[in-house]
Amino acid sequence: MNNPYPTDLLGCIERTSYSLKRGPATYEMPALLGRSRVRKKDMYPTFQVRVALDFGQAQFAGWQQFWRSTGNGRDWFEMPLALAGPQEPCLCHATGPWSSSLLDAGYWSVTLNLEAVQISELETP
Repeated sequence: MNNPYPTDLLGCIERTSYSLKRGPATYEMPALLGRSRVRKKDMYPTFQVRVALDFGQAQFAGWQQFWRSTGNGRDWFEMPLALAGPQEPCLCHATGPWSSSLLDAGYWSVTLNLEAVQISELETP
């Protein structure tokens, strides 16, 4: 099952520092002979999201523990994001490692790239 994002870290998501891009809907399969074939990638629209998170020292330790529980971002987890409107639960997984920088005494800024899909899209028949 999916790991829920820790509730004590919800306030750390920077709502103004998203970078949002629609994920590719198709991919190309090379053919041995003739032209390559275009296939549909997913049934649900995905987004490529660059998220910034700001943490205090204790929250940063909680973030690292959560990250390890998701297989270092490899496993899907639930996280509230604003993809196509108001903030709502999304399924996410990392598309690369996260990076962090020390802002001020004990405060960290973490940025990471996610692939995300809205849970409401998954529930639509």
